Amino acid sequence: MTPLEILKELKKRNIGIYLKENTLKLEGEEENLTPDLIDLVKEHKLILMTFLSERARNDDMTEWRKYARWFWQGVLDEAERQEDVERMKYAREVLKTIKIGSE
Repeated sequence: MTPLEILKELKKRNIGIYLKENTLKLEGEEENLTPDLIDLVKEHKLILMTFLSERARNDDMTEWRKYARWFWQGVLDEAERQEDVERMKYAREVLKTIKIGSE
């Protein structure tokens, strides 16, 4: 099973999964946390931990890119108003880098 398939199954059973201090945690109604499901999570523990860690990191990067894009667009706008050609070029290059990194 892939991590996404396991997460779908957990969601279907209304069970949350998250990482806390490098440990997988499950939360939900006890009757939904069957021994088979717990064994499935244990069997795929490492891949689930990796998947959840990467997803959290990607979420952080998405937020960082949004902020960086907003900031550097402001720098570009200001440079255009001031007709500062060098600063405009630099801001455009940074914006291109941010956009490439998000693809």
